[in-house]
Parts: sequence; C-alpha cells; structure tokens
Amino acid sequence: MTVSKIAETCNWNEEKARLYATMLKEKGMFIEIDDNKFESLHPRFALSNRYRRRCIDLGIGYGRNDKVDSLANYLEKYYDLVRTK
Repeated sequence: MTVSKIAETCNWNEEKARLYATMLKEKGMFIEIDDNKFESLHPRFALSNRYRRRCIDLGIGYGRNDKVDSLANYLEKYYDLVRTK
C-alpha cells in the first residue's frame, strides 16, 4: 500500500502515515517494498516478530506464548479475507 493510500484510509496526512508505517517496519510488522510502498506481514509473523523484539527489549526469555498465538489466530481470518478480495 502506498503512503498516500495509508493516509487516505486512516484519514491522516502523508507525513503521519509515513511515520507510522516506518515505526511498524522498525517493529517487524511491515516491510518496505520501495520508497513509497509498505506491506503488512501476515499476523502470525508480525505478532511473533513484535513479541520477540519486546522480549529482547525487556530482557526476558523468548518462547512460545499462548496469548500471542491466540491473537494471531484470531487476526488471521480477517487478514485472509482482505488478501483474497
């Protein structure tokens, strides 16, 4: 999705859309396709990336987490609905 499309969808200006897309990229939840396009990762990968990075930031052990798995499972159906349109 382009930065302008993100801004339009979220009712933000392009600067704010780029800021949040970049923040999500740094958290391992988005990837940057080119200078103006971002794509979200599959919820399972996005949440496990974020959980792993958060564990590292907090200095706690990273391992399987049923709550993270449950949330990823819940979000997958919505992600798949949008991706298959």
